[in-house]
Amino acid sequence: MSLKIRLARAGTKKRPVYHIVIADSRAPRDGRFIERLGYFNPLLPKDKTERLKLDLDKVKAWLAKGALPTDRVLRFLDEAGVMKREKRNNPHRAVPRKERKAQAEEAVKAAAAAKSAAAAKSAAVTGDPMAVREYGTLTTEDGAESFELEALRPAKGHLVARFRGIEDRGAAERLANVRLFVPRERLPPLEADEFYHADLIGLSAVKADGSEIGTVVAVHDFGAGDILELAPRGGGTSIMVPFTAAFVPKVDIARGRIVVAPPEDAAENGD
Repeated sequence: MSLKIRLARAGTKKRPVYHIVIADSRAPRDGRFIERLGYFNPLLPKDKTERLKLDLDKVKAWLAKGALPTDRVLRFLDEAGVMKREKRNNPHRAVPRKERKAQAEEAVKAAAAAKSAAAAKSAAVTGDPMAVREYGTLTTEDGAESFELEALRPAKGHLVARFRGIEDRGAAERLANVRLFVPRERLPPLEADEFYHADLIGLSAVKADGSEIGTVVAVHDFGAGDILELAPRGGGTSIMVPFTAAFVPKVDIARGRIVVAPPEDAAENGD
């Protein structure tokens, strides 16, 4: 089941009010949902507390189960201090036809190389993917080959890269699925409470009493903040945990573990 926290209209088209619900995103939008988590009445003035009501205990419990909010609901959760909503600027602009054609040709030439650049971005785990340009020469995992970035630009869902010495499509295609890396010592120093994804993967996840939950196997970002994927100790379905102070109050890299708060504890601690 793919869980989504979304709005469900309860009023008329001219006078809409909305329930905030948890639902299966794959099911038809026929008014059915799993549980009601609150309501939103856009007809009331913004200064009225009755305009928005959320059961934060229930919301955090469903987030711990891997539910993802829609962008509209995420705004509410951001205001409530539950989840951080990233503010994005639209980078797209109109470009002359000649420039668009040149960009299209470049994308074709470097299509395979773009996959490599995306892999390098994933390995570096940088908050800004374009920062890969600042890390110098990229190498293969065994260090046998090195590649110098000549140009890099964002595209939908990935990066388009051009490497020095890769002059034609055939050479670029040979780089398909090649993973490129940056030496750890070139990465920028971290601020307090910041972590590289690579350092989180493999950590044990325990409760505050020390009882083991599982192991961190992946870090995801679906647009609403980082989510830790935990493989349960006894096997079975993965557990998705928002990587916030409320749900993960402690990260101990030295001891190789994180402390995960159950939903009820997270609700008490706040975010």
